[in-house]
Amino acid sequence: MKLKINKTKQTEAETPHYKFAITFMFGDADGYETEKMSIPLDRINDISYKNFIIATAGLCQAYPNGRGGCDDYGGRDCGYYEAFFGDNGNDTLNPQGIHIETPYDIHCDSEGGFDSWALVYVDEYRRESDVCVVFSESEQATIEGIADHY
Repeated sequence: MKLKINKTKQTEAETPHYKFAITFMFGDADGYETEKMSIPLDRINDISYKNFIIATAGLCQAYPNGRGGCDDYGGRDCGYYEAFFGDNGNDTLNPQGIHIETPYDIHCDSEGGFDSWALVYVDEYRRESDVCVVFSESEQATIEGIADHY
C-alpha cells in the first residue's frame, strides 16, 4: 500500500489565552448551562479579572449542593454578585466592566444557581491545560465572606 499526502492543511495559530467557564445549575439538578469567556494572558492579573474569579469562587462555595427551590441572589448581595452578574456594576470591584449574564430558568422564573467554575490555559495550538488557582489568605477570606453572606 502506498500513501500519498495530497495537501497539507494549515491551521491558523491562536493567541494563547485563558478560558474561564462557569456552570450554572437549574432546580434540583434538572439542567445545567455553562457560560464561557476568554481572558487575555496579559490581563489575568487585572483587578477586575481577579475580583471576577474571587466572586465566582465565593458564589459557587455559597451553595455547594445547589440552592433550594427557586432561590435567587437578589437582595442579599455583598457587592460581588452585582458587580459582575447583576444589572448595576461596581466600578471599585470591576473597573473594566466585566459582565456575564446568568442563564434564566423559565420554570423557576429565576436565574440559574452557581454550580462550579474552571480556568483553562489555551496555547497557540489550541491545546488546553487545567489551571489550579491558588488564592492568597486574604483572597480566601474574601471568598469565604462572599459564601457566608448568602
